[in-house]
Amino acid sequence: MWSSRRRHGPGMSPQVMERAFDPFFTTKGVGKGTGLGLSQVYGVARQAGGTAQIASAPGGGTVVTLLLRRSAAAAEAPASRTEPPAILAPQAGRTVLVVDDEGAVRALACEILELLGYKVLQAESGAAALATLDTARPDLMLFDYAMPGMNGAELARLARLRLPDTPIVFASGYADTAQVEAALGGEAIILRKPFNMETLAQTIAAS
Repeated sequence: MWSSRRRHGPGMSPQVMERAFDPFFTTKGVGKGTGLGLSQVYGVARQAGGTAQIASAPGGGTVVTLLLRRSAAAAEAPASRTEPPAILAPQAGRTVLVVDDEGAVRALACEILELLGYKVLQAESGAAALATLDTARPDLMLFDYAMPGMNGAELARLARLRLPDTPIVFASGYADTAQVEAALGGEAIILRKPFNMETLAQTIAAS
């Protein structure tokens, strides 16, 4: 087990603490950073077979504790706690193309997928994604919907012409379901932002 020695900062409200490990959640204002590091801390702990916990209160600072196994033997979980769902292991060698115009969001999605064991390609626009598909053949494509110039549904139609059998997952909080389903023939998989690491892992592994 590891934890910080002292509490630091203004602390978190219960509502913020519940979402602190979510990859796309931040309380920081524009220009003050992304505040997305805790999702990576949590992901590293889970991949190592452990977990992470937060103890915090407004005005009382915050302590983040990492719980890691000391041996290969499975620890007996306390009866009062529910074991968190396991992150699904990816198929060996799968490559995912991530397309999102927001650099911080795109970088975070790529980091999570790499942490899960995937090979990752990335593009900041629909045009850049199509250029990537001229030379690469990913096993799955993860598209944002709301992008300038070419939205995710338009990109999906063109990507389908190149790779008709490659699964496409949309990750967006603004996706127009009708347009997306029309682009993919009623087989759209939409991952609503914000989502946590387990949801991303399970959606990609099942697609």
